[in-house]
Amino acid sequence: WKEDRVIRMEFIVFFSAFVALLLWPIIAFSARKEIKRLYDKVCCIFHLGTIEYVRWCIKFSFFKCEVGLYCFLFKKMRCQNVYVVNRMVCLPQIIAAHQCGLMVLEFQHGITMGVTTLYAGQYDAVADPDYFLVFSEFWRGNQFAIPQDRITNIGWAYKNIINKLPMKEVVHENTCLVISSPEISSKLVETVLLLAHEYSQFRFHIRCHPQESISINILKKIKRVSNVEIVDNNVDSFMALKRYLYVVGVNSSVLFEALSMGKIVARLNFNGFCPIPTHIEEDGFYYVSCLVDFQKFINSKNNGSPSGFYNDFNPNFINSIC
Repeated sequence: WKEDRVIRMEFIVFFSAFVALLLWPIIAFSARKEIKRLYDKVCCIFHLGTIEYVRWCIKFSFFKCEVGLYCFLFKKMRCQNVYVVNRMVCLPQIIAAHQCGLMVLEFQHGITMGVTTLYAGQYDAVADPDYFLVFSEFWRGNQFAIPQDRITNIGWAYKNIINKLPMKEVVHENTCLVISSPEISSKLVETVLLLAHEYSQFRFHIRCHPQESISINILKKIKRVSNVEIVDNNVDSFMALKRYLYVVGVNSSVLFEALSMGKIVARLNFNGFCPIPTHIEEDGFYYVSCLVDFQKFINSKNNGSPSGFYNDFNPNFINSIC
């Protein structure tokens, strides 16, 4: 989908690694004082060896090569702005863009309701984006480590694109899509098996996170239960959601996506699960705090009222800076 507009960038990574391995003594020489100062401080705690210092120099050289190649690319393409999704993954691109005098804008890419390792820290005008583009006003806050005047609400365009696709919507009746994630796999399957035993007339489709791997032992447990199965997670989450009416999970961003699409969504609040609160009294979610609560959830025929987690797309800001 949109494959004709995707350009693979592996060359920059491989070429940067090749150059860094060949020329790291020359490249790292420019920052030798800074690298040595950092190395000496870290050695007081971790007692690193000389090999670690060499690795640092090579990593620094690799990073400098990446930045240099992206600077060349941005100038060659005559870019005006650079859009990124994850600032840590796109750090070379951000540094290169700022060196070229370009504006960097980062899209919000998931639900963040508190301080995380990705966003924690003080704002750095060199390494952080110039603007952070959020799904709605609800997400305007300090959790992204961006000054408030640099956070802009542009809404959520992807839902509009999906809804315009000529795709037949197939709703799995008496079926619930369960959203999993790596840190809760075992506990979630255990909870789903409890629900499947209690509500044998209902089917449960477990959708794993792309970075999640289900163990063989867990898969064996699932295969022994007829109304539970693992579904294909290669299908885009929004496209998958179109086929279901009921969606269940704990803290996944997909739950908020489902709510924005008018699905009936529940968050598990028992058997060791404790959803991160939205601090909204009527946030649109059902909270399943025991097995009995699930019956109330599946008996409901009306979805909750979405609480503005995803606004409609507003292109005005992006158009104004192009």
